[in-house]
Order: sequence, then C-alpha cells, then structure tokens
Amino acid sequence: MEKDKIQRHIADIYLNVVGWRAVEALIEIGKPAVPYLIEVIKFSRKYEMSTQGGRIRASKALGLIGDPSATKALAKNLGDKSTDVQYETVRALVRIGKLAVPHLIKALKLRNADNRYSVVSALGKIGDPSAINALSKVALKDKVWKVRKNAGEAIKQIGD
Repeated sequence: MEKDKIQRHIADIYLNVVGWRAVEALIEIGKPAVPYLIEVIKFSRKYEMSTQGGRIRASKALGLIGDPSATKALAKNLGDKSTDVQYETVRALVRIGKLAVPHLIKALKLRNADNRYSVVSALGKIGDPSAINALSKVALKDKVWKVRKNAGEAIKQIGD
C-alpha cells in the first residue's frame, strides 16, 4: 500500500497545482520515497520536458528527508541548466552535510555567480575543513567580488 501511495504522489510532483502537497506527503513518508524521488530527477533530466518544477520539488524533498543515498543524484543537478534547480539542490546538499562537500567543491565552477555564492555559503554552513583550500582559491580568483567576499567569510566560519 505504501508503494501505491508513493507512486501517486510521485505522479503529482510534476504538477504545479498539487506538486508541493505531494512533496509534503513524500517527506512525511520519508526514506521509502527516496528511490522514487531520485528517479524523478533522472527522468526529468533525461527528457528535459517542462519538468523543471519536478526537479526542484524532488530536490527539496530529498534534502528535507536528508538521506545520504540521494547525494549522487542531487550532485548531478548542480549542472542543471535551471539556476532554480541548482539553488534548491545546493540547499538539499547542505541538509545532507559532509558527504556533499566534494560535490559542492566541484560546483564552485558553476557559471551563475548567485549559485556559486550559494555553494560557498553551503560549504561554510557545513563547516568541513576539507573545503578550505577550494574556498581560498575562490576568495582569491572568482570574477565576482561578492562571491570572493563570501568565500572569505565561509573560511572564517569553518575556522571558528
């Protein structure tokens, strides 16, 4: 029965009207919903129909469930064409924590400065010292001053 319930909510996740209610229900179900949410990300990325909303909602749900098994699927979202998908993915990876750090370090190369800023903030919030070297490079070399400044603040946050 739980599988049927999950599949019904997964079908709804693509719909703007009921998609967020589906997310709430899937979060309540928790870990059993994770493989289905990962499939939403894979499917919608593969077919790139107008499924950006599905990727955003699936990323949010995975982050709030906080299951580390979603890290790899979420990390692939960091290269998404949609900056909204990238942003929600960064938030999800912060909730997962230290397992996400290597993926976030790779995401420091994203084209969108606002998303690089979010990645830098995420690394500061996670607080893993293994990110300091990458953050130092960003603090010295990023093209956008607010990203450089935020990288310095993230390094300080990790050091505290």
